[in-house]
Amino acid sequence: MKRLVERVDHFGMPLHEGKKLKEAAVQNFLPDKLVMIDLEMTGVVPERDEIIQIAATKLVLQDNQYVEEGEPFEIFPHTNAEPSNPFHKKFLVDIFRKANESEFDIVDARNLFADWLGDWNKKGVVPTGDCIQQDMMFLYANAVIDRGDIVNEGPVQGNLSYECFDINPLKCVARQKAGKKEKLDLDAGIHNALVDCRNQTIELNHYLSILFA
Repeated sequence: MKRLVERVDHFGMPLHEGKKLKEAAVQNFLPDKLVMIDLEMTGVVPERDEIIQIAATKLVLQDNQYVEEGEPFEIFPHTNAEPSNPFHKKFLVDIFRKANESEFDIVDARNLFADWLGDWNKKGVVPTGDCIQQDMMFLYANAVIDRGDIVNEGPVQGNLSYECFDINPLKCVARQKAGKKEKLDLDAGIHNALVDCRNQTIELNHYLSILFA
């Protein structure tokens, strides 16, 4: 009579138990809800340069993947600035045009963004994105959202927490595990905040699928 030998990992743990622990570990650091944010700006200095596009999507965790919920947020705060460098002239001409023609100012952006967040505007819902720290600093500097009370380590009531879910460490770990950088089906070469939100969600879900594999 053959004896069934249970397969174990290199720690001696049964493989099925190890998989459960791995999935629990990944799930425990994933927020149930994320707000994917991306901006286009006239430059990279929050105290000097202007925001010319704000976009965001609401993401809900379902079966280890993030799914977009509801309508996205998008606004082009007005600016009189024109494309001034080769990057602007190559990628952001249309964004500048929409911001030049826009009737919304940065105060409108604050109010409309708060309305869009609705009951998502509470503790436990955190912003995420590819360059989220820089984007959040621009939003803080322009008072689109309030800066968190960092001294007491608590978010301002009725606003997104200052703590962000940074995608880049997740990307590094997933790439290390996969052993390669895979080419994804993205809208490459387009610099548009809303398109970037969707692309970054595709990337996030790709990295999660690697970690859960």
